Amino acid sequence: QNFINRVTLLGLTMDEILFTVRRQDDGWYLATTGNNLKKGGISTEAPDYQTLLQKVEEATKGFLREGYHEELELPPHPKIRVQYSEVLFKNPAAPGLLIAGKAERKGYEVKIKSGHVQLDLYHQSIDGLRDLLCEELRRLGHHDKNIEFKVEEVISPVVAYAARKSA
Repeated sequence: QNFINRVTLLGLTMDEILFTVRRQDDGWYLATTGNNLKKGGISTEAPDYQTLLQKVEEATKGFLREGYHEELELPPHPKIRVQYSEVLFKNPAAPGLLIAGKAERKGYEVKIKSGHVQLDLYHQSIDGLRDLLCEELRRLGHHDKNIEFKVEEVISPVVAYAARKSA
């Protein structure tokens, strides 16, 4: 998968950098572009998801500001897309269920209305939403299934490089 994508919006082309996020065993979050930039990659970690988003933006701005954008072949005004994924319950023998959340109203939500699972959950943080989701899935008796939780969001375009070039 190419982690730099071209997106055309209203006739303008904007590059985006994709960071994948996972929660580590120690509870910290790790965001990385992997080695799928044309050259090298960017990684950062934080104790919570909101801090991680700030660090992802700061790291990207730092690479652009310090001139590493040329070495890594980063676009000059990237949009940053963040994809968080976590297996909440693991049972390979059970049916799989993918629960997609989304950034909404300065927080995160999950809305599902299908067959066995009906959920309408909201929390200001990913951590809080994940905890609510696990609690509700246990209450509904779905903790014996193979369940993955994903959220994707876009951080606004980075302009640090453009400001430096015009100064």
